[in-house]
Formats: sequence, structure tokens, C-alpha cells
Amino acid sequence: MTGYSESSVPEWIRDKPSLLGFQGSKTRKKNARPNGAKPIIPDSADLVTYLKDLRRDEKAVTSSQTMQFLRAGHMAWIQDYMATRASGYNSLLRLLQKFADRHGFPSNEYIALDCLYNADETGVQYDMCPSKMWATRGGGSYVANSETHSYRMTTLLTVRADGAKLPILFVIRGVTADYPEGRFYAMQEKRG
Repeated sequence: MTGYSESSVPEWIRDKPSLLGFQGSKTRKKNARPNGAKPIIPDSADLVTYLKDLRRDEKAVTSSQTMQFLRAGHMAWIQDYMATRASGYNSLLRLLQKFADRHGFPSNEYIALDCLYNADETGVQYDMCPSKMWATRGGGSYVANSETHSYRMTTLLTVRADGAKLPILFVIRGVTADYPEGRFYAMQEKRG
């Protein structure tokens, strides 16, 4: 049921002290010092914080933004890095893009045209009440069963990026009624 064999869980409970006290592989310790690769980009922690601040402020994270951050305090490193590469600028751009991707800022990927939608909502008023009523001379203009307000609804028009038009969605405030079939309706409750 858990995806582990029945004997695994009791063995883990039995070996809990040694599992919690694990300090790392003794055979690999000599190879693992220092842990991880030496960072190539200077002040990489500050750069990640800068990129996160940009996203928090809903600004675009681009290679040029990253380059501006590095230019401010590490212009000598940029010049040295570009001088030691065959195609310096392109190599630096690839490095910055990989850095951003590694730290949770992936570049935008292709979106299929049938997955991208453009929607527009439009208010529609129908059954307009007359602005003037005719009455006989000397008589009243009262009309039985008349509304003083027109009915309103919202229509949602949607088109896919590949050019396909989706059916119109009618958003109507009120209660469900008999509306023509073959259309799409969404009912919105009246607010009291």
C-alpha cells in the first residue's frame, strides 16, 4: 500500500539511530571536498536576490537585467570572461541564461496556438424600456406589467490564437430560465 516492501518499515525503525546519524559516505568524502562546483559568476547569491526582487515587483527578468547588475560592480570580471572565450558575448549570454534557469527563472517556452486564448467581455442591454410613452390627450401614460429598467447581460467572446472562434458565452444575472438551446449560458446570482 505504501509502495515499500513490508520488511522495509520495520528495518527503518530498527536502524533509526544510524540513519539519523549518517554523516555522508566515507568512501566519497575525499572526493567531495569542497562541496559543489566553484561559482563562476561573482556575487551569485546577491544576483539571485536581485532577480527575485525584480519578479516580486512584476518586472521582466532578462539577460540584459542580469548584465546590468553585473556591470554595476563586476565590469572587470565581464571583460575577463569575454576575453577568454571564442565568442565572448554569446558565451556570457548562455551562462546567464543557464544561471537564471538553474535558480528558478526558466525562459518562456513555446505555447501551442490552440492553447492561447484572447477573450473580451462586453455588456449588452436588451428589452430597452421606452424613454417616452404616448398617451391620449388628458389620459395617463401608465402601462401594466412594464419594467422601468432594461435587462443586462455580459457576453464573453473568445478566439484562439490559431483563429478558431469559440461559441459566445452569455452571463446572465438572475435565475435559470428557458433559454434557447445551442448556446452557452452562465447564471450569476443576484446580489441582495
